[in-house]
Amino acid sequence: MRWTRPARTGLAASLLAAALAVAGPALGDEEAPRGGAGAPKEETVELDEAAASVTGALQGKEAVRIQTLCTHCNSANIQVGGLAAELVPMELGGFPLLGGMAVAYALNCLPPDTVAEAQVVKGPGSADLPNPAAGGTISLEPSEPSELPYLTAGVLAGTYRRRSAVVRLAGEAAPWLSGQVLAGTDRADPVDDDGDGFNDVGRLDREFAELRAHIAAAERHELELGA
Repeated sequence: MRWTRPARTGLAASLLAAALAVAGPALGDEEAPRGGAGAPKEETVELDEAAASVTGALQGKEAVRIQTLCTHCNSANIQVGGLAAELVPMELGGFPLLGGMAVAYALNCLPPDTVAEAQVVKGPGSADLPNPAAGGTISLEPSEPSELPYLTAGVLAGTYRRRSAVVRLAGEAAPWLSGQVLAGTDRADPVDDDGDGFNDVGRLDREFAELRAHIAAAERHELELGA
């Protein structure tokens, strides 16, 4: 009996060592893939510059759905994988977009080439994501001013006296200084389809402007200013 227990112990130890050897790369190897069931999935979306807006360029890409509820009152329902905007925070250039006005400006007012790409993270599970990001995040990465045309201008007109215009100057002023200046307006009359004297859609009256400067203070130091 004294020789039986060591034999069983040795057999169990051998089986355990073999199991650890097989599972080792998945458990302890740093080069093992990180795409577990609970890990977020990050995808890069290249935005189409020919789209009419950032909404049109991002719509339908990587499970992103943007439903404009009302362009007059700046409300939209942004979903990633079926989860609503409250669970999918957005940011532009590393700064969070808080409130309907900020989201409407980024999605509907900016020329689409102002945003170079969008990082779409689907699902929770990363410590660097904001607290409400149960559905993921949408990070809009702005284009470098030196990559944009020096002058961009656009005019739009439509029914209900819709008139929209935007002008942007961008470029490099010096090897260490680049930036862009953007200004625009978007207006439309209220809509009363049934003629009952009550507006079905309110008046659209937007005026917006943006100033952004990129300063390369040193080889590894950069300063970004915006308003």
